[in-house]
Amino acid sequence: MLHLNLLSTNPIIMSRLLYAILCLSLSLPILAQDQPKASGPLADISEKYFVFGNIQQGEIISHDFVVTNAGDEPLLIMEAISSCTCATSRWPAEPIAPGKSAVVNYTFDSAKEIQ
Repeated sequence: MLHLNLLSTNPIIMSRLLYAILCLSLSLPILAQDQPKASGPLADISEKYFVFGNIQQGEIISHDFVVTNAGDEPLLIMEAISSCTCATSRWPAEPIAPGKSAVVNYTFDSAKEIQ
């Protein structure tokens, strides 16, 4: 109860408290609104990475990554870059329609020099 008495008798603290409550009450409707959905293509990749595990030198291994277009326009994969000549990627040349999925294949050749 002592704190309430101090707040009510100090006009500076009371005005700051009222101002903070007013600002908060005015900003709540803005925060509660749904964020607008972005338009355009949106790539949703089910696996962000894949661990191949232990392999033998000279072994060629690959993995398919599924890419789903979660956007509302066709998604065109133009390039998949690897930092090493030991890895290659294959992806569809045609656009992925909204709501559809496609496969991006990643192949690692352990016989090639790792850079």
